[in-house]
Amino acid sequence: MTDRIQDKKLIFSTYSFSLSDINFLQKLLKDSFDVETRYYKDREKGYRIYFNQEETKKLIRIIYPYIIPSMMYKIGFRNPVTTGSLRRHRKVKIASYKML
Repeated sequence: MTDRIQDKKLIFSTYSFSLSDINFLQKLLKDSFDVETRYYKDREKGYRIYFNQEETKKLIRIIYPYIIPSMMYKIGFRNPVTTGSLRRHRKVKIASYKML
């Protein structure tokens, strides 16, 4: 799962991936889902993949149906398990992201 969403940008912590692994994953995401990514080196920890705001929205539209409720906070939604029903959660939060 993701490390976090920061400023509506999705970030994957891929510290244990080699640069060739990062490039392979970028190509896979582009070819399979038409999602563009970038990467950067995070000090000496390793590489991180990130998605700009538009690509984040595109990826969330694709993966949203497969995310269990308790992990929704990982993509920037409140946890429906602790904040109310999933039905109410989806209507309010997805509408505010203007994804549907």
